[in-house]
Amino acid sequence: MTVWNFSNLINSCSLKSHGGYRSVFIVDMDDDEGVTSVNSDGTRVIIYKSIRFDVKYQTNKYETMRKDSLVAEKLSSSPMIVDVYGFCALGHLGEAMPNGDLEDASVPTGGEGVELEDSEDLDPQNNFTAEQKLQFALEMAKSISLLHSYSGGVIVHDDIQLSQFLFTADGHLKLNDFNRCVVSAVCSLLRY
Repeated sequence: MTVWNFSNLINSCSLKSHGGYRSVFIVDMDDDEGVTSVNSDGTRVIIYKSIRFDVKYQTNKYETMRKDSLVAEKLSSSPMIVDVYGFCALGHLGEAMPNGDLEDASVPTGGEGVELEDSEDLDPQNNFTAEQKLQFALEMAKSISLLHSYSGGVIVHDDIQLSQFLFTADGHLKLNDFNRCVVSAVCSLLRY
């Protein structure tokens, strides 16, 4: 078991991105051999998700963060889901995925609001081979199937988009971000 000393957390983290109400920080854990996520410069890293400093605390936001962490924790043993290392209240430690997401790789010019219809000739937006595209589609389907076939009841992601699929170091995809998920009434996963 790895025990982390978080006294140096402030000095070893940097802001990666903001979501609607959470911030994601990359934390340098280079002295910890138990951390397997590796940044482009070779340092070992994890992510820390927390409520954004400019967001007023609301109970429903707490619940969505709790849901994200619980669902990810239950499914993180799968190679199709981003790993969770621990969570408590508004904080979430997890596997860093510094290799980007499928949306940025598929539509490098920025997918949001871009017309992708080809009027005459095919105009590819990326350099993926047909084999890679099929592999991505299979990995996406497997990760969604994992949610829908959860033994405790159906879990619906409710925010599936290309940016939710993150690349591993070896080019495979993992599903991320379960804060908007809907859990079936028969599922005991989220009950207190």
